[in-house]
Order: sequence, then structure tokens, then C-alpha cells
Amino acid sequence: MNNIYIFGFSGQDGKISFEVLSRKYKKSSFFLFNKDLLIIKKFNSIDKKINLSSNFEYINLISNLFQKFNPSLIFYFAAVHFSFEEKSLNQEKNKQEFTNYLLPIHILSECALLNKKTKFLYTSSSLIFSGSKIYPQDEMTERVPTCDYSNQKVMTEKILKSLGNKLGIDVYIAILYNHESIYRKEKFFTKKIISFLSKYKKQRINAKQDKILLYNKDSLIDMGYALDFVNGMVNLVLEGKPDSYIFSTQKPIKVKHFVDVVLEFYQLPISLVEFKESPSRSLYPLIGKNKKIFDEIGWKPEFYGEKLAKKLCNDFEKFNLI
Repeated sequence: MNNIYIFGFSGQDGKISFEVLSRKYKKSSFFLFNKDLLIIKKFNSIDKKINLSSNFEYINLISNLFQKFNPSLIFYFAAVHFSFEEKSLNQEKNKQEFTNYLLPIHILSECALLNKKTKFLYTSSSLIFSGSKIYPQDEMTERVPTCDYSNQKVMTEKILKSLGNKLGIDVYIAILYNHESIYRKEKFFTKKIISFLSKYKKQRINAKQDKILLYNKDSLIDMGYALDFVNGMVNLVLEGKPDSYIFSTQKPIKVKHFVDVVLEFYQLPISLVEFKESPSRSLYPLIGKNKKIFDEIGWKPEFYGEKLAKKLCNDFEKFNLI
């Protein structure tokens, strides 16, 4: 029986990975970490929840769990990315460093002590290329991070790969470009525009909110479907070789084009959307090459561009999430 650990369970990729893996491994035990909470779902036993109050307690608990329930597979989707305008800056920076950098390195160290056969996947971000002048990017493109978050991702990738090679542990780094689903939070522009237009169509919008504000209508976004990406990551861990891999569509879409498709889906006018310009997070477009992951396991995304926009609209309406 497998013991499968998923960190970042409350996020989009964590939720989808649990759905995918629980169907594949019906007789496994799952350890689901969600910020300050651990949910244990053991085969043929009652679910258990454990509250976590500090980083020290978090690390202590992981050490104890690994000894009792040796992990077969570990998926690390947890990430903290905040803006400098947020309150409690020092506290947030500590949380970011712990989640993005210290915790995954500790986890791999525990694997080295207890079970070198554990397979460990860590998710990085296309923002590691945000300062690069090269596009499209591939796995060999120089990492040029421009914020604490992307810098931590770069450092963690280097350390995990180095430790994995030295200790003989299979470490997979998934460099993820934009990927969307029904689980996206409201701040993401895909959820923001679809939610607004759906509510407007159903006459659930406050009279004061007669339009929605979006940014950078001409920006190109390399954007796919989260289920495609998660299936790819799971298959990589089960079938592929340990290394760094880019997950992208290679087929970017302009923000304005995406919005037009959603407007057409709901049969609403462009006058409902106001665009403004805002500083970009990267110097050049973040567009990834997915040739390496295709060569390794035959992965390629099914949904992108207009097809993705329509799929997201249908998903939101089908599951009545708006």
C-alpha cells in the first residue's frame, strides 16, 4: 500500500492531484497538508485532522509521520507569493521562505534518512524566467528571478536536484506556466472575468458594479488547463526520469482575445470590460517550450487558447461554482 503525501492540498493543483491519485490508488493512505492543517485519509480507517500551530511543530510532525508511514510519493504544490503592500510583511516573508525553500529541503533530507526510494515532485514557476530576455524559454534557459518568490524557487530547484543526485533520490521539478481550472481563486483574471460575466448574465450583479476592470489587454499568456498539467506531473513521477521539466502550451493567447471568447460565450458586450495598463512582472513574454516533457513521457496539453476559454466557462457553469 502506498503512502502519498500532498503539500498545498487547498490549492488548485493539490485538489486536482488528490482527485487523480485517489482514483488511481484506491487502497492508499493520503496525507494532505493545508497551511496549518493536516488531513489524513487512511485506507479502511476514519479520517483524521491535526492542527499545526508553528513551523517547528510542522517539521516535527513530518519527521514522526515519515517514520511511521514511509512516503512512496510526495507532491509539493505548496507556495506562498505575496506583494509588498500586504500587512505583517516580516511574518509573510518568514512564511514564504519556510514554504518555498526550507520545508521542501527538510522533506528531502528526511527521505534521505528513511526511504531513498521515495519519489518527490516539487513545483516551480515560469516566474524564474521573469528577468530573462530570451523567449520562448526551455529548461536550459538561464534563470533570472526578479522577486523573492522566484528567487526562492530557483534556489530550491538547485538544492533539491543537487541533493537528489548525491543521495540517489528521484527528484522531479515541474516548472509550471499558467494553468487554470474551476478551483482558481477570485484574484486570477480567468476566474474574475468568468465569474463577473456569469453573474451579470444571471442578473446577480450589484447595481453599482456595472463593469469589470482588467489589465494589459495585449499581454500574451501561455495558459493551459490545470487537469492536463496535473495528469502530466503524475505521469512524469510514475514513468519519467528525475530532472527539471517545463509544463506549458507553447500557444499563448492575448488577454483581450481570451476575454472576447468569454464575452461571446455569455453573449455580452465588450462595454462591460474596462482595460488599463499596468507594469508587467516580466521583461519579455513568458512562453515555454514543452518539447522535453513530450519526448520524455509523450505529454502535451489538450486545452489552450479559445478551446481553454470555452472549457473553463463550461466547467464553471456545469459545476455551478459562480
